[in-house]
Amino acid sequence: MDAPDKKTILLVEDEAAFRTIYQDMLDSGGFQVLTAADGEAGLQMALSEKPDLVLLDLNLPKLHGFEVLKGIRANKSTNGMPVIILTVQGSDKDIKKGIDLGATDYLVKGLCTPVETLRRINTVLSGVQEKKTIFKIEVKERLLDGMTLEQEIGTGIYYCCPRCRLEIYLELTLDTVKEDKHFFSARFVCPNCQKQF
Repeated sequence: MDAPDKKTILLVEDEAAFRTIYQDMLDSGGFQVLTAADGEAGLQMALSEKPDLVLLDLNLPKLHGFEVLKGIRANKSTNGMPVIILTVQGSDKDIKKGIDLGATDYLVKGLCTPVETLRRINTVLSGVQEKKTIFKIEVKERLLDGMTLEQEIGTGIYYCCPRCRLEIYLELTLDTVKEDKHFFSARFVCPNCQKQF
């Protein structure tokens, strides 16, 4: 019998070898694992089973992973469900599209070990359990002290991660609301490697 607090992860992966590797990893991590071998089945299971997290490949038969992600985000009962993309597609364009469509995290097979993948899953799930209100904001302007801030925090020009070359975002976490005033903690984060500045 599963422990009452055992989290369920839906693994949407068409390659049998990868499915076995990641299912074994998730089993050893103490998760209940559901699997789907194509995009249509993955979307249907996400909507019906409502897992705690979806680990989603992109190059899937029947329905591309981005379409699965759109379907999850479009449904009122699953739009807040964490979705981690796990794919071989690691171009800046693909990563940006995944994050823009609402992926919680984006991992590239071959660059992210199963152990690191498990760590990222646990990080996401612990964040979900806290149910903090987090806002992600794009930073584009280099006005006033913008260039000084780039140098101070160590980003590339136009607030790009020096490692991934992707635009970082400003993450605001709501701490408290007092007398109709909102108080936030803030940090700059790379959407790909999760480096904080």
